[in-house]
Order: sequence, then structure tokens, then C-alpha cells
Amino acid sequence: MKRLKSMLLKEVDMKYNKLVMIFTFVILRDTCYIFYNENNKNNSRLLC
Repeated sequence: MKRLKSMLLKEVDMKYNKLVMIFTFVILRDTCYIFYNENNKNNSRLLC
């Protein structure tokens, strides 16, 4: 029973880490995009 619990925890931890990574990536991308657009309104091509 204890082993199963630890396995489940590990699984949840991995999923959680993946979620956090995706979340962070999206936030960074969005802020980067906004920042870039504020700086270059004439050239709205995304560099990041």
C-alpha cells in the first residue's frame, strides 16, 4: 500500500511539473509577445 502511494505521488508530481512548465512557457511567451509588440508596432513579427 505504501509503495503504491509513493508511485501515485511520483506520477502526480511528474504531471504537475509538466503543467508548471507549460504554464510558465505560455506566460513567458505571452509577455514576450506583448512586450515585443509594444516596442515594435510597425514591425509586429515575433522574435521570441
